[in-house]
Formats: sequence, C-alpha cells, structure tokens
Amino acid sequence: MTLDLDFGNPVRFRPRDYRGIVVLRLPAQPSAAALIEGMKTLVAGLKGTDIDGKLWIVQRGAIREYSPP
Repeated sequence: MTLDLDFGNPVRFRPRDYRGIVVLRLPAQPSAAALIEGMKTLVAGLKGTDIDGKLWIVQRGAIREYSPP
C-alpha cells in the first residue's frame, strides 16, 4: 500500500509479480480525515476479496481494480 502514484503504472510494476498493489489516491495535501476515509474504503473492499496479482487504486468511496489479462 502506498501514496506513491508511480506504483499505479501496471507496465512498470506488473501486479501479477506482487501479492497485490494498493495505491491510495488522495488530494495533494491529504488531511488525516482523507487518509482515514481512504483506509476505510480499502478495508471495506478487502472483505472477502483477494487482491493477489491485482492493482487497486483507492479513492474516496471507490476502488478501481486493474487485473492483467
């Protein structure tokens, strides 16, 4: 899990080579509340879901998933 958006590049960091990559996409100067909200979204998404080999971009209230073909 990272705030570094570079890890959201599936060509450079192939998700299938990892146990899962989670990128928290927050405002440039995130507040503690924004970080907590992102974490809550992540925890809700992890319930019953395996992220092995996937890339998740977590935003406020939403998760975008990239699964390589």
